[in-house]
Amino acid sequence: MIAAALPAEGRPKWRLSDYNRLSRLLKPFTRAEPLPLRPHDLAALADAAGITVDAMQAELDDQSRWPIFKNGDAWDDYQVQVRWGAESAEVAGTGGDGFPEMVWLSIKRIDKGVMHDWRHLQEIKNMIVGPEHEAVELYPAESRLTDTANQYHLWVLRSPTLRFPFGFDRRVVQDDPAVGNSRQRPRARR
Repeated sequence: MIAAALPAEGRPKWRLSDYNRLSRLLKPFTRAEPLPLRPHDLAALADAAGITVDAMQAELDDQSRWPIFKNGDAWDDYQVQVRWGAESAEVAGTGGDGFPEMVWLSIKRIDKGVMHDWRHLQEIKNMIVGPEHEAVELYPAESRLTDTANQYHLWVLRSPTLRFPFGFDRRVVQDDPAVGNSRQRPRARR
């Protein structure tokens, strides 16, 4: 069995942000099933992770329990898996050890191509979790690097009122495409 979908009653529930319906940049996200995995890739994944095929299958079975959303089937649309809480402690902060509770977003394009558009990642975070939640993308120590696919990860503070102790303290948005020595593409208008 490769990444089989579990019945809906066996899955944790996630409610998309109200912002999901408001985005002018991306199409709205809806509930989806995992993208299919070719059977011969299971052994390669297990080998890359340094675990047995059975252990990899168990990880894939666990991953398939968590909500997955996508916003279309075109090559440049996205699939996002959402995990949170104690059952996903290896990837999402649980609020223990003084860290706030986090939500983990695992993001990839439908065509599994390379992407790293900051505005798209910001919009996905807004649509899935909410516009007033802060998120980070981690560039880890090499000793815990995970790089097996064109897949991107955001860790989002579960509380919309918490702020990271770093970053800018106010909103500054430039809509003019060229000011001084900078260049910016126009933003989608609401």
